[in-house]
Amino acid sequence: MGADRASGFFPDVRQYTTAGVFVSSVPRPGEGANDFDLDVAPVALTLGGTPVPAGTLLVINGETGPAEIYAVDKGTGAVLAALSTAFGASHVVGGGYHAGRGTFFLVQDGVPSGSANQHLVAEVNAQTGAILNSFKVDVQLPGFTVNFGDLDVSTASGNIWVASSDEGAIAEFTPTGVFVQQLALPGGATSLSGIGLDDAGGGAWVASTAGLVSHVVGTTRSHLGNALAGTAGLPALAGSGSLVSGSPTSLSVSHARPLSTAFLIVGFAASGLPFKGGTLVPQPNVVGPALPLNGAGEITLAFPWPAGIPSATPLWYQAWIADPVAVAGFAATNGLKSVTP
Repeated sequence: MGADRASGFFPDVRQYTTAGVFVSSVPRPGEGANDFDLDVAPVALTLGGTPVPAGTLLVINGETGPAEIYAVDKGTGAVLAALSTAFGASHVVGGGYHAGRGTFFLVQDGVPSGSANQHLVAEVNAQTGAILNSFKVDVQLPGFTVNFGDLDVSTASGNIWVASSDEGAIAEFTPTGVFVQQLALPGGATSLSGIGLDDAGGGAWVASTAGLVSHVVGTTRSHLGNALAGTAGLPALAGSGSLVSGSPTSLSVSHARPLSTAFLIVGFAASGLPFKGGTLVPQPNVVGPALPLNGAGEITLAFPWPAGIPSATPLWYQAWIADPVAVAGFAATNGLKSVTP
């Protein structure tokens, strides 16, 4: 983007290659704003009753009052559709379209302090702009606040990833606000104001408040769903760590049957085959020994990331838990996929 010297805001939206080479620009829709975000329609969608093709630029302007969403032709700058939403108090800083739900998710920063909208993520109807659901980031993940920031929706898992200039990590939530995991950012990626997930590569493009755009590979893991319910509902598998040789790494099982046993399965490819009434996400290339769960139905495995794993190596993970309440005597966590940097 380029700065408007008269207003201090941005008069245009600029496109660059991944190497940072300027390509083109189009006029910014809506009022001057620094509470502003860009997304690209992952699929064809309908905004406010108007069909919008896949690949269209989506602009979220949250500067004044409730947020506005524009669909913009990337070549001409023509506004194809617009929607005034019911969400926001002049500080909606980011958002994205959820292809699986046909809705938008928007995030408000920490202003106004003490308000109901502070650090709030809302799901809004793409036709009417009405608020469908919401959750507070700092309630679901205590201590995580949004100042400058953004969110994006994973096309692989449908989960919501939130970035903030206040934090040295990005946080993943389900669409209903259940906290999944928090992943530390590598050195050089700080004070984030924007995030765009790279689901194919297992990483993300992130932008800082200083205007630095970086491609961070291997810091995000794709949450692949396919959990199978047991005694405590749907068990969860989360991971943390940069996936750099020797770096601290962990895999954690939670929401499983207390005092039961879990078996971690790691694969070099996806399986997707039916198993025990659920779905076996990884190929069972490595099946770990029985792991004892504590009284809360949890266990965390901490280890240094192994040396010698080549860059861009994908791995799939899932844990299965002995559980007599489950459909065939076993419950299962969601699957995870990681890609090494």
